[in-house]
Amino acid sequence: MQPAHQPIHRLRTDQMPSRGVSRHVAISEVPARTHRRPDMTSRLPYEILSNVFQPLDTRSLVNSGQVSRRWRTAIESSSTHGYDIALAAAGLHIGPPSRLLSSRRLRIIQDYERAWRVFPLGSCITIPKLPGDSLCVRASGNVVAQAILGERILSITRFFSLRLQVDGPPSTATYKMEESFDNFWVDAAQDLLVLGELFHQPQAGENILQLHIKCLSTAGAHRDTAVHSKSFTWTPFPSAEDRSHDVAIAGDHILIMCSEHGRRFEGRSSFMVWNWRVGETRLLLLVNEPAKCNFLDTHHVLVMDEFSGGHQILVYDLFTSRNAWTTERDALYCCRFILAPPDGDISWEIGVRTIASSTAFHTWDNSSVDNRYLPDSLIRLVVQDEDLCLDDEEDPVFRMIEFTISTSSLMRLVLSAPSPGHTYEWNKWGPGSTHVVDKEGMWCDEFAMAGTRTFHLERTDRKMYLHIRDFDRKRVQERIAGTSSADSDAGLQRSSILHELSPQSIRTARPLPHLYRKVRVPQLDHIKDPDYCNVLATEDAVILYRFSSVRQQDRFIIVLPLRSSLPE
Repeated sequence: MQPAHQPIHRLRTDQMPSRGVSRHVAISEVPARTHRRPDMTSRLPYEILSNVFQPLDTRSLVNSGQVSRRWRTAIESSSTHGYDIALAAAGLHIGPPSRLLSSRRLRIIQDYERAWRVFPLGSCITIPKLPGDSLCVRASGNVVAQAILGERILSITRFFSLRLQVDGPPSTATYKMEESFDNFWVDAAQDLLVLGELFHQPQAGENILQLHIKCLSTAGAHRDTAVHSKSFTWTPFPSAEDRSHDVAIAGDHILIMCSEHGRRFEGRSSFMVWNWRVGETRLLLLVNEPAKCNFLDTHHVLVMDEFSGGHQILVYDLFTSRNAWTTERDALYCCRFILAPPDGDISWEIGVRTIASSTAFHTWDNSSVDNRYLPDSLIRLVVQDEDLCLDDEEDPVFRMIEFTISTSSLMRLVLSAPSPGHTYEWNKWGPGSTHVVDKEGMWCDEFAMAGTRTFHLERTDRKMYLHIRDFDRKRVQERIAGTSSADSDAGLQRSSILHELSPQSIRTARPLPHLYRKVRVPQLDHIKDPDYCNVLATEDAVILYRFSSVRQQDRFIIVLPLRSSLPE
């Protein structure tokens, strides 16, 4: 027992600073004889710190007052935004306001987890669409943004959020933007709005992509960027007849993806990574064939392309790759992963279609990839045939193979690669780490992803259902531990192949299990084909809307928010 004059050091998490300021663990001195009711949440930080700083002596760090500095250093080196300790344990990036006591915030986080199990609960939120033909809709957090691209009109709606403790009816602000743009992207956690416009100048033989960095809450200039407007110029392929561009955001980095297609050549792809806070370009890459790219985490990008009739994904480190235009990809990438080949009996040409990522703020390291408290994300790869088959009514029939992979499992291999440029064969990394779907149909199913969950629509017996799959390893392991071999758990799926077309070459001996639910969405029963409805997902809601606005019921965006599972 300690003498009365010696203070007891206790971790305090109830006075964390707000977002945008480095979060820390403060040390407070409490007299030894003070009889206070113990805060059960005080056990939470120590358990997490033990995992993060292992094999450091965490107790010595606490007693010596070094936890604040060590924790802050770890945060700054692994993420552009500091994690609240309780949020990290719940698998969230941004959560309840820091002004609330830690016990209250923990109850909110636990309620948030329960809300997903009963989702959707309560009535939906409807947001009127902007009238116009060039409508583009984006969503992030508790924000839905719409724009009529040709008219410079931008509408931003904020709705109820259980996670952020935002109450009240939806509020909408509409702006007439000064800048012209043909696409835009939002990141609510960083209050970030990015406007983009692609110019093609035939006389100069150049393509120019203009980006404007804005504040999402005000549609004005962003205060945290060194460059409010940035132009990217490159020489286009002269035979290209169709050009498109897209942008992805992860922390401080913006990934710019440009593709060119033509009748006389298969295609060409250009990828650029730009740090919007400091105005520095990290990676410039040219691929002389169709390819797709996205973030693996805030410091790594994935590029998927074809090689020798197969498919591969290459991983690039943004801080070790050369900052110059290059086609010498072999000299740049950290490692590569070979994807499973399609069935040899199928003669269709399988091409690259898309690569999607739900990552937001993570930068993984050797300790965090094995830390079950930190939030994970998903990578979704899709390869698809080139529309070479017609059905009885001469409509195109697609064949598609999907690969869904947890980000942490890929990063674990990236960080442990024995040498730069190491190759991982499919049978070494795929089984047990990948959820594989092989199917055919007229259209490709569009998935939305948020964290470790995927969402897509299916119509059965004239009723629309939202299918939800959760690949979170911690929640799946807890469900497996609570289910005996004799029990049948409809919500736990261990099969990796969900459709009849399942070529032996991509079967996995140890499939990736996941939790599965499907919920009714009666608001969409009038839509005959789910492919005509778009699905967006965030930490706070699932957003559904139809491309057409001909019918009265299609003139609204439907928001299914997470609501409290506790009685009012």
